[in-house]
Amino acid sequence: MSVKYGIKALTILPRVTNPSPQAYHHVRLRKDAKLVITEDPVKDVWDRSLPNWINFKIEAESIYNGIDIINMAHQYATSGAVMCEAQCINPDDDVFVFGFNNYLGYDFEFELNPNERTLKHILEARFEYNTGKTIINDAKQNLRQWDANDQLTPWLYVNNKINFFSNFFDTNWIKDFKLSIKTVSEKTIWNRSLVNYLDVSLEITSYESKASVVKGLLDLGLLTTCSITATDGFEFKIEQGVLFPQREATIGDKEKFSKLIFAGKLPLSAMVVNNTNNKVILQGV
Repeated sequence: MSVKYGIKALTILPRVTNPSPQAYHHVRLRKDAKLVITEDPVKDVWDRSLPNWINFKIEAESIYNGIDIINMAHQYATSGAVMCEAQCINPDDDVFVFGFNNYLGYDFEFELNPNERTLKHILEARFEYNTGKTIINDAKQNLRQWDANDQLTPWLYVNNKINFFSNFFDTNWIKDFKLSIKTVSEKTIWNRSLVNYLDVSLEITSYESKASVVKGLLDLGLLTTCSITATDGFEFKIEQGVLFPQREATIGDKEKFSKLIFAGKLPLSAMVVNNTNNKVILQGV
């Protein structure tokens, strides 16, 4: 018997009393996933731990990267509450259920780079000690409540081919790029996240670094707009005046490149996800 069990299935859904099957999000095609259970004790004068809280944290990095997943993550971050079901791979197929009363907070980390689009789901909450023990004990006999066809289906993967940047660089000279969107949250006493804003960063690095290119970057105004499109129709756009450009250039014997950076913190409402048009837009608020 293997000691490495892992996560067999993971389902996330909104915190409602009677969720419809259409609302289930099965984290199918993914990288690593884990459920971490820790005690959050009280210490006595001798620094001994006394039972107090039990904390549950789930992380799962999805590589099924369609616009519907980004939209779902944005909605969950806005609501600040999700229900979840995690089934383990072990002899008993333990099923940990976090339902309407024992719901979890939600954060996400989205990344787009030349190789992939990933979205990490981060779910967390802590519960009074006996409640936490009940969640663990019930996992031994729980059955899947929000079951569906949730196998790892590779045809859901969207090939990550980027075909256009805004006209800052010749696309054929692009060395690297990285788009990162992360939630930044406060925590309640239950260790559930309440999202304050988004931490956004877009870095585009090009081998073009001659003076005329660097001057062109420096001439960009504060009202510069930026967009990235992919061959599947996906588009990410920063509207005018939302994030300001920052420039960098290195001209040396062993390396030369120029870099354009858009970075800042934005309210969650500044991110608009359009399922129909396959677009993510950062707009002014």
